[in-house]
Amino acid sequence: MKIACIVATVALSLLAMPAFGNPDEATPFQELPISLDAKNYKVGKVFDYLNDDKLNRGGGGDASLQMEEMYRNYGAVTSKQREVLKGHYYTISYWCKQPSDVIVRFEYRQQKTRDQIRVLEIPVKGAKGWNDAQFEIVGKAYTEQGLVNAFRARVIKNGSVVAERRSFVW
Repeated sequence: MKIACIVATVALSLLAMPAFGNPDEATPFQELPISLDAKNYKVGKVFDYLNDDKLNRGGGGDASLQMEEMYRNYGAVTSKQREVLKGHYYTISYWCKQPSDVIVRFEYRQQKTRDQIRVLEIPVKGAKGWNDAQFEIVGKAYTEQGLVNAFRARVIKNGSVVAERRSFVW
């Protein structure tokens, strides 16, 4: 009975998960035409979380940050498993007025790569209303290239940027 409950919980959590972008599948950077459409598309908040014991210090007593750390490290038992999960996690909230096939694109620069722009994309079919897309810069991409210094989140429709949000230093 206990195993059935665990399997059901894991299955439900996988179904409810938003789409993920993986730095191992990064696409080459290519500048796109911009035709912003604020009436129909928006990029809302961009939430980020740095999962690194040396830089984060366990949330400083904030229960929500401690929970985020537990969530990001769930299932990691050995130090090698925790090392693979170390890095930056970004959740991008975006809105589409009508059902649309879009691409959520995350462009970023890292500490050691400086001006080199890396790109992660998630294609979304029939996006409508508020949605989330999650991007992870973890493992080798994080340990070898360093912290994410700047980012730009974009919603792309038909090869053109229709909404975007940038970090302050972009």
